[in-house]
Amino acid sequence: MARGTLIELGLLALASILLVLGFGLPESGPDTFEFGPRPAGGLRVVTWNVGGAGSGDGRALGEDHVPAVVETLRLLDADLVLLQELRDRKQLERIARALGENVRFEAIDDGPDCIGALAPRAHLFQLTTGEWEGRRPLALLVHPEVGPALHVVVLHAHPWSARRRNHEIGQALDLLVPATLTPARLLVGDLNIDVGRHGRNDLFTNDEPRDVAAYNYLARHLVDVGAGKGPTAEPDRRLDYVFASPELDPVQAGPWLGRRVGDMDHHPLVADFVHAAGE
Repeated sequence: MARGTLIELGLLALASILLVLGFGLPESGPDTFEFGPRPAGGLRVVTWNVGGAGSGDGRALGEDHVPAVVETLRLLDADLVLLQELRDRKQLERIARALGENVRFEAIDDGPDCIGALAPRAHLFQLTTGEWEGRRPLALLVHPEVGPALHVVVLHAHPWSARRRNHEIGQALDLLVPATLTPARLLVGDLNIDVGRHGRNDLFTNDEPRDVAAYNYLARHLVDVGAGKGPTAEPDRRLDYVFASPELDPVQAGPWLGRRVGDMDHHPLVADFVHAAGE
């Protein structure tokens, strides 16, 4: 048998052994983001769609995956955590209590998709009221222990219709526009737009111009702090975002790979900020 064939067979055998032992290829690549320590006096924000892929229609966070989510959030030690595809408000409360007795939380239940916020070191006040066209965003006025207050809007935009998510993103941004609000603003969540696809055509819809329009609309008002840091959802989509106003200076931002469990299809997106000079 040729030497090359023997080497190839040896590599295949080694791969089989590693697979049986539970080893896999690392989730890495040229776009892998590795965040460093949080900045002194800074603000760490995390957004994460914790639901699963299910049978293709998606499903809320399974109770068996809650401990892994809690462990990841404990390691991240964020000031503000925004979660999508929770089962309900009670599930969010269980996560909050697992992280500590003083962790504050707020949520909006929207059918099978609950949007929630956790804040170990901040006061939260829910601002959204009334009826909304489409999925309701969660709007919060957040008072961190360090630094000025900021206005945060969290959204899980419609996954199947570009027209509907375009409208929902517009509504969410409109919540941040009024001049009476605190100037420091964040719009975060699973926006289900992926405009940097390099010619791929397997997004949820072929109506890409609407997604480009929604992204450009956001980018005219806010800064996409995770741009260029790689995909946030499987297999290689960038669907999750943190958009910030200029008053917030991003120190680092990107997805933390390798934290998914079960059929989860999103990575937590982490962003560290300090207030811009003079603010």
